[in-house]
Amino acid sequence: MPEDLYDSSVRLATALGLEGLCEVEYRRDAQHRPLLMEINARLAGPIETALRSGVDFPLLVWQWATGAHVDRVEHYETGVRMRWLRGDMRWLRDNFRRAGRPDSVSRGKALWTFASEFLRTSRYDCLDRRDLGPVKAELSITAAAVRHRYRAPSPLPGT
Repeated sequence: MPEDLYDSSVRLATALGLEGLCEVEYRRDAQHRPLLMEINARLAGPIETALRSGVDFPLLVWQWATGAHVDRVEHYETGVRMRWLRGDMRWLRDNFRRAGRPDSVSRGKALWTFASEFLRTSRYDCLDRRDLGPVKAELSITAAAVRHRYRAPSPLPGT
């Protein structure tokens, strides 16, 4: 983690009186200066990436909260990529709707980006062979959203 982000994040969390785990998120401007986006005093969405990288944040938080010895994380895998397929499909759909606008890429580039990510990313958020419940729920939610989107509109009363 870049030192300028770590130090400022710790100072900010301390000034706010936060204890335990929190996510402090930044973007960098054109001059590469960090700009604070948000602070979340909770386990963040990308927690699955951290777990698969070798950092068990839920266990560390439990250790801290119960007064147990908190294990020091010495090693973890960097460069771990995960894919949230439903989110990626939403991005593709939204990009197609914005075709030609400055906040989109061409449809061909969007399709290439979406498809080529299958070659780069072998891990999927919520997919674990030992526990298929989360992936079943994700597929169910996605199917329900698709059914809702393409369902015929209800006729108006009296028509």
